[in-house]
Amino acid sequence: LQAQLILKEAASNGGFYPQVPKRSFFGRTYYEGVSVQSVNRELRRAMLGDCWEYDIQSAVIAWKLGFASEILQVHGLDHLTVEGAFPCSVGYVRDKRDVVVMLARAVLWEEREYGTAFCTGLMKQALTALGFGARQRTQGWRDVAGHWINPAIVDILRKPSWRDLFFTDRWVIRFIEEQDILDDYLVKSMRRVAPEWLAQPALQTESGRVSKAKVLAFLYQQSETQVMNILAKTAQSLGREPIARVHDAIFFKHKLGIDRQETVINAMREATGNPFWSLKATQLHRYVPAHAQTSSAKPKAKVWDPWAGADAIDDWEANFPWA
Repeated sequence: LQAQLILKEAASNGGFYPQVPKRSFFGRTYYEGVSVQSVNRELRRAMLGDCWEYDIQSAVIAWKLGFASEILQVHGLDHLTVEGAFPCSVGYVRDKRDVVVMLARAVLWEEREYGTAFCTGLMKQALTALGFGARQRTQGWRDVAGHWINPAIVDILRKPSWRDLFFTDRWVIRFIEEQDILDDYLVKSMRRVAPEWLAQPALQTESGRVSKAKVLAFLYQQSETQVMNILAKTAQSLGREPIARVHDAIFFKHKLGIDRQETVINAMREATGNPFWSLKATQLHRYVPAHAQTSSAKPKAKVWDPWAGADAIDDWEANFPWA
């Protein structure tokens, strides 16, 4: 139904499907109704056709690490490096695949029949939730209307055994400690620099208290918009016009190439003073119905399986010496 709606609308607009902007208080720009942001990945590829997607890698954690040097200076710990003080957070940004596989093996070993994508996807969701200040509590509660609400982690890691293994993992314990340091600094800075914003209902809980998770989301989305604007403007100056933006991802008809990508990343880092921004490129192919595919169609890439083979992570401490 969404595809038919988009097709009919585009057919009556000379091949263009208009996107009506909807600004969010938190800083992002959404679009009204069915949009390139709200549809599933398969339909999005059908809308965009052959193109290249560039995502900010581990965007939330990378953003927070941009304040790590400042935190060390404030606490008189200039002799420490960010890598030494926040090893798990830096490791996640730079070696995300290894980290999520390590956790998938530790937490979801008994569930590996679900497949690599499912298991690693859960770990990514859980770590992203922690990055946004998700509560570690595993019990739900009722809101003022009597509706039952589960913590984000419970909705992601639905089995109690998964949550037990996740929260007792040594790497996760250290990661949470690092995130708490970063989160507390950001919220305290907000209180000091712009206390009037904390009076906004959008940044408070239903009981009227300041919500750490909402404050972090507000600060992050403001920064995300800023850095994505820098990304788009720099790429445009290099001859690459963006065709779509979906929060921390941007799409181009043609590949940036190594030189352009490095120039864009450097511009993002220099403008924000954050050396942890980086981009991941993914080539997307237009949608082709199953009945129209031929034997000459490009074969799918072989899926890397971390559960077995030479690439498996068998020695946790050898691969993660900061443990």
